[in-house]
Amino acid sequence: MQIFVSFFHRNKVMAELTFYYDVVCPFAYVASRLIERIAEQCAAKIHWTPVLLNALYKANESQSPMVNSCNAKKIILRQQFARMVQRFNVPINPPESHPANSLSAMRLLAATSCDSKLRVSLTHALFSSYWIENKDITSGEVLQKITRTIGWNVDVQDIIAKSGTVLLMKNTEDALENGAFGVPSFLVNGKLFWGVDNLHFVERELGGKSASPPRLTEPPKTPQSVNLTIYHDLGSPWSFLGSTQVENLIKVVKPVNVTIESLPIVVGSLFKQIGTPVVPMRHFSAAKLTYLTKSLNDWCTFHGIKGFKFPSNFPLKTVLPMRLLLASRNDSELQAALYKAAWIEDKDIGDVEVLREILHKVGFDADKMFDNAQQQDIKDQLRANTDRAVKAGVCGVPSYQVNNGAIIWGQDRLNIVADLLCGWKDPLEEQMNSKL
Repeated sequence: MQIFVSFFHRNKVMAELTFYYDVVCPFAYVASRLIERIAEQCAAKIHWTPVLLNALYKANESQSPMVNSCNAKKIILRQQFARMVQRFNVPINPPESHPANSLSAMRLLAATSCDSKLRVSLTHALFSSYWIENKDITSGEVLQKITRTIGWNVDVQDIIAKSGTVLLMKNTEDALENGAFGVPSFLVNGKLFWGVDNLHFVERELGGKSASPPRLTEPPKTPQSVNLTIYHDLGSPWSFLGSTQVENLIKVVKPVNVTIESLPIVVGSLFKQIGTPVVPMRHFSAAKLTYLTKSLNDWCTFHGIKGFKFPSNFPLKTVLPMRLLLASRNDSELQAALYKAAWIEDKDIGDVEVLREILHKVGFDADKMFDNAQQQDIKDQLRANTDRAVKAGVCGVPSYQVNNGAIIWGQDRLNIVADLLCGWKDPLEEQMNSKL
């Protein structure tokens, strides 16, 4: 029996993971600190594949979010990163000169043997040099010292010229062919995953079927009361996904007593006020659009949502249905019915007759509700909700706020919301309080 078991393990096919990265990307740096643990847990082999991030942007006719985003989104992205390094306990001392030109460093990495220990050592050395030690990775002299530190005695400029340039180009083209538009990106079984926040999907694809976004805090042992504000728009697929998880969120944080303030907002009006395209998807590259479609389906599978489909009449007209929501005092059953009609049943929730049918099924007097929805106080409330979101720093939906703390953007960060509800101390809270 022992002989059979040993034979089985020797012949078992090892799972494989391709990790596309550029040392100039802060999120790729965080991923480089986490990916080996995941691979070890799943008995998987990592193909460390250096690429040039700027070349990915150029091929996709895009730019870094920190270049072409509105100020509100830039602030949120910085906050997300600050929170991420704290949650994962990743050491960091960001360089003042960021972003540096990483071309030479990435060519040097590409010149190392694929899957070699040397490439892994050089990768970690370059990430640490840039993100912790503030070294100038654009300097040939600095790169030469780094290679000697890890025991690689080569002429940096010579090896870059002989092989690094061509190999980096090949790696980047490979990433583009597999749908990459940014880093960190991960390829498993022909499926692309992007971003640190999606590492649980990478782990699941490698065989870790129970993987989920990390939780750091258990619910308190004694009941406590917490306020949760949810900014949402019926016209957002991500808001739809988030809306399906509110009940589960309440369950996992018990015995915390959560008072929910659901705030319908007009996201198009929000975008106009903060200076971003009203329909952001129209400005995405084909590769990013393809990925986001896949990501929506991945999250639906993760949450057990069946029948999701993108509405044929997108972008949806949601002002009237959201006024109806306000007129109903944010009735949860009506909200669920409206989201389902739009994102499962492909119904035009901007159409009065469709809305009349939904109201009737939920048990409302449609005529009375339509009259109420046209009242000035309801119109003013929807406008006030949107203005409040702008003032709070919301850059998209869904967004969450626990006890008036920092904005948590995205249904993919409900694990963080759950931790906050359970008493986890947001590292940004102290920063926010110090500015008051």
